[in-house]
Amino acid sequence: MFFIGFIFFNLAYHGKAYEQKSKEAFNAGIIPAIQYASENSDSLICISDTIRFGYIYTLFVSKIHPSEYLNQLEWILPEEHPLDPARTPRAINIFRFQIADCALDPNAVYILKLKELPPNTEVKYKIKRFIKYDVFIPKNEQ
Repeated sequence: MFFIGFIFFNLAYHGKAYEQKSKEAFNAGIIPAIQYASENSDSLICISDTIRFGYIYTLFVSKIHPSEYLNQLEWILPEEHPLDPARTPRAINIFRFQIADCALDPNAVYILKLKELPPNTEVKYKIKRFIKYDVFIPKNEQ
């Protein structure tokens, strides 16, 4: 009887509600979105600044060795906390973590949360959805 109760408890505890909460907390879809954008474009890739620690996902996907990117990092507000290891980078290679940094580039690719739109309204985009994220690739680039 205890075993059956344990099974029902786990089904309820780790059911759909838990799955939805964990998808929100762990940015479900961001990794395949970054992979898709990287494979389908050579332009700047701008990741929504509403995604906490978006740079971590880019490092995970691109598998860059630290010696290759540490000297190239651009930091957001570096003067405020110059020695703080938790600072947010502004750019790593082709990735940008503030949408404003890509607004002037008509070929920039955007990875945005659902319902967010790229700043360049005159550019036509091909849109690919990944769970909670949309990848916007300019149609003129393909």
